Amino acid sequence: MIGASISRWTMTYFAMALAWLFVALALMVAGVGYPAADLVSPDTLVQVHAVYLGWLSHAMCGALFQFVPVLVAKPLFSEECALPALVLLSAGLLLLLAGFLSLGGRLPQALWLFPAGAVLLVAGFGLVVVDLGLTAWLRRTGPARFVLVGLASLCATIAFGAVFAFGRAGWAGSPNAARKANAPTCAVKVSVKASATPTTAVPARPTKDNVAMRMFSSSHRLFRLRKMPAMSRP
Repeated sequence: MIGASISRWTMTYFAMALAWLFVALALMVAGVGYPAADLVSPDTLVQVHAVYLGWLSHAMCGALFQFVPVLVAKPLFSEECALPALVLLSAGLLLLLAGFLSLGGRLPQALWLFPAGAVLLVAGFGLVVVDLGLTAWLRRTGPARFVLVGLASLCATIAFGAVFAFGRAGWAGSPNAARKANAPTCAVKVSVKASATPTTAVPARPTKDNVAMRMFSSSHRLFRLRKMPAMSRP
């Protein structure tokens, strides 16, 4: 719609996106995450999720709340879904970051934070997808179809992230948990097998120094025997 005003939810989501960007920068300055930590460390995952889920995702949702009604020339399907979605996204991201911090040892270990954060994030993104998807579905023009494809891709990404979060908590058969559980058993088996294998001593090869020492000790012993006085016969 030409001359349409900026949605209030767009500015609200943009403000939250900027707040998460400052959080990510503050974490980087404080030494939490890359480059102060390894790329695969939990601290780096805190920084990555603060940028992608905090900054970029909030900015994307805020932009879609403005552009989708303009593309289809219709208002949002439900204005009431934007605020609960924002609260769920922020709360879920806080729990997820706390879970990574506990995984890195900066907080007491609490693996339940991962599935709890995943549930809140799925609910928040679900409200966004339903609101925007129904708005675009009511008038499936050319640009609106691209929006629907993008929302479907967002759903797939969130689903994979939820599986990852539940796997971190050990609720989805995490391979890391199984590897840690099997590590002591494997070590015992290897040690037992190594101790049961008989070892044979390999004789050392004679060197020039060893041969010389043996010859010297033999000649010295022979010299001492010659100097001994002869035993008197009876």
